[in-house]
Amino acid sequence: MGMAYGNNLVYVVCFYLTTMGLALAKITNDHVDKVRIENIFTKEVFAETQQLLFVSIQNTTKNYLKRIEIKIAKEKQSVFIDLKPEELQTVEILWTPGKRGHGIIPNIVLQSSYPADLFRAWKVFKKKQEIIVYPARNGSREFPQSGSNSQDSIGILKEIKDYQPGDSPKRIHWRSLAKSGQVRTLVYEGNEAQLCYFDWQQLQHLDTEKKLEQLSLWISMAESIGFPWHLKLTHSEYKSEDVNGVKLALTELAKWK
Repeated sequence: MGMAYGNNLVYVVCFYLTTMGLALAKITNDHVDKVRIENIFTKEVFAETQQLLFVSIQNTTKNYLKRIEIKIAKEKQSVFIDLKPEELQTVEILWTPGKRGHGIIPNIVLQSSYPADLFRAWKVFKKKQEIIVYPARNGSREFPQSGSNSQDSIGILKEIKDYQPGDSPKRIHWRSLAKSGQVRTLVYEGNEAQLCYFDWQQLQHLDTEKKLEQLSLWISMAESIGFPWHLKLTHSEYKSEDVNGVKLALTELAKWK
């Protein structure tokens, strides 16, 4: 238009918009370039279960950085944060691992379209750190009632009553919760500690993967309600009182072949 009509104002507007676009592109790029991922870590990881992935992010500048988007590569869900000058912030991202066994921390994408949503800058952080993915926690939520030690308990069950605020989570009656969805608690006379005995041979009716998932669920449930447990596999045994007993037991289940 400027050439056709000899209008210098069109040239001015064109150059102005081009300069503005380049400036916005640089701001967007700097928002991503000046952010550094310091660490990526997670806690216990179970297959097919949403986990929290913790991402520590550092603003390396003395400026505010706004609308930084953090996501797992190839995932849609993302988290937006603002970073103060030189701030270190840890972000929680939901992540669902796949199969049990050896795995790696997923790739993290940092991106931003600040300030005008005209341009998008991104970078991918790859941390090739191996992790152990424990078997998924699936199966019956009722503890087994057979086995040489499964009946070992101290204290007598007095009654089962409706849950009241302040009741200990350790006394929740899981069978009632699983069947009816109603939360009820157990009332004992004396000590309520119960030894939960889990044996590979108890699960002969299940295939290997289902066995691993059931044992993973029972161990996690026993730990959550504070019951001691004893796990007997084909060639090894683990107890809740062992040093790192939970980790060792779940790791063997994860690597089972």
